Amino acid sequence: MNHNSSKIYLITSHNRFYGQSRKPWVSIDTNRLHQQLRNGSFEVIELEQHQAVSLLPTIRDSVVLFSFSQIENTRSYLKDLVHILLLNGNLLLPSYELLLCHENKGYQELFKQHLGIADLKGLYLSSREELDSYQIDYPVVLKSVDGSNANGVHLVNSKQELLCKLTQMEAQLSLFDRTDLLRRKYLRAKRSIPGWENYHPVNDEIQYRKHITPRIRFVLQEFIPGLDCDYRVIVLRDKFYVSKRLTRKGDWRASGTKLFTYEEVPDTAILDYAKKLFDKISLPVLAMDLGKSGDSIHLFEFQASHFGITPIQCGPGFFSKNEGNWVFTKAKGCFEDDLARAVIGYLVDKGYGKITGN
Repeated sequence: MNHNSSKIYLITSHNRFYGQSRKPWVSIDTNRLHQQLRNGSFEVIELEQHQAVSLLPTIRDSVVLFSFSQIENTRSYLKDLVHILLLNGNLLLPSYELLLCHENKGYQELFKQHLGIADLKGLYLSSREELDSYQIDYPVVLKSVDGSNANGVHLVNSKQELLCKLTQMEAQLSLFDRTDLLRRKYLRAKRSIPGWENYHPVNDEIQYRKHITPRIRFVLQEFIPGLDCDYRVIVLRDKFYVSKRLTRKGDWRASGTKLFTYEEVPDTAILDYAKKLFDKISLPVLAMDLGKSGDSIHLFEFQASHFGITPIQCGPGFFSKNEGNWVFTKAKGCFEDDLARAVIGYLVDKGYGKITGN
């Protein structure tokens, strides 16, 4: 990588969509982000994803700034594109690893292990058949690998309840598949295949049924009882936006409730943990969901792009660390400005750009 690179390729989805703003289907102000990036020491080249694909051989040794997507097709296309951009020697913001974490709680669990994060304890499995290999302490939180706002998240109290919930989450065999299984079972009972002496129609039907049976990957995560809230922390370089998300009565989940509160007095334990995780992942931006139980802080999930920005847009201000102390600054936030500032500061620190300060 040429660390003197002063080019930023700003990659958007169709119609210059760069998510997310108020909702996953609402773009941020791409014009404003573009302009704020130009105010730094960089040349900004904006491309939609398909345009970047057509120019792929020429995008080398530069900075690529992109956003994730909650549209599965777009996300898959982006993974293909971004991986080649990585192979071309570009610096990706966010990283390819964090892209793989997006809408994939399973990979996020593996990445947490890679980072040495053991709290909360989690288990990532590819199918229900693997459950018998582990001693699971109930109750436990079951999570589908995708989904947001607590969708696909369930508290289960026993193995029987877990298996029942997995059955509800799994797809069912199609009418064609069920008919095909009946045909194999009853109309091929005496069939043989020349050259394959070990072929047996009954065994083949059993093996084929197992082969086509729908399965889902899932995560089992340690359950922390007694929590009435969690903390949403969004870090943009040195600005820490914090909101407390309350649970609804009779529900243990805070995500998706939209019951936000804000405090101007720093919670040192939450902020210290957030800074430690932010420094460990080492990106310009990171959002995380944290829980607090006694003296322990628990990491539920984290995202590096395409996350809700309500604490920035609607909160009273942000925290920053000044001479070892957490200080609150009352100010109206602007995600586009903060994002550009965080990206440029991050790059200048790493020696990119035409000048050495911002």
